[in-house]
Amino acid sequence: MKKIDPRVTALEELAKITPKIA
Repeated sequence: MKKIDPRVTALEELAKITPKIA
């Protein structure tokens, strides 16, 4: 993962802060 996509990062953060939805 050389390029860090803001979308992927946001999705990962959301998944971490909201494990209930994921």
